Amino acid sequence: MGIGASLTFYYALEQGKVSIVVPLTAMYPIVTVILAMVVLREKLSPVQGVGVILAIVAILLISIG
Repeated sequence: MGIGASLTFYYALEQGKVSIVVPLTAMYPIVTVILAMVVLREKLSPVQGVGVILAIVAILLISIG
């Protein structure tokens, strides 16, 4: 899995701008949070929910710019 992730990361760096790819890959904890909500039916506190929403907005703003 680690090798596959590294190869995918390098492929993304070849295809896109480093200034966009690196911050997007740094947002990987959002995937864990969303999976925990869907699969494990975890509940987020209001503060955590705002954090997830702000992270998603950051992803959108970075990709637009």
